[in-house]
Amino acid sequence: MVMVDQETKTSSSKGKFIVILISLIIGGVGGFIPMYLKSQDLEQQLAAVRQEMNAQADRLVLAQERLQVALLQNELGQMLLAVQEKNFGAAQKHSTNFFNRLRQVVFNLHDQELREPLQAILNRRDEITADLATLKPEIADKLRALYLNFPRVAPIGDEGR
Repeated sequence: MVMVDQETKTSSSKGKFIVILISLIIGGVGGFIPMYLKSQDLEQQLAAVRQEMNAQADRLVLAQERLQVALLQNELGQMLLAVQEKNFGAAQKHSTNFFNRLRQVVFNLHDQELREPLQAILNRRDEITADLATLKPEIADKLRALYLNFPRVAPIGDEGR
């Protein structure tokens, strides 16, 4: 009878141990599932935020490029104005600034459609510089034509219009 009681106690202890073990496993899995679902949700939110940040970064690059092109056009306008006022020293200074900045912009520009016409203007650097140095009267007409045909950039947000 003592052996039967010991076997009963042993099997009762094993049964309790198994019940406790199963309870712990169920509790662990029960606690894991909500945390797993929450982490999946957070990963999706993070991916969406990263995608939006990349889109914003692309828009920022586009805005910076457009600003650089607008500044170039402004410098070209100042050069033209100096020529029209017969201030060739100032015109040469604006010419140097314009073509140096133009070279940088063309080199760094991502927009291929904008790069090509700007490169064509850059290719005329020697011609424009020589005309300014020799004070050729037709330089004003050349600069005016360059200014009027300078690539236009749409304001940010007008891409689809």
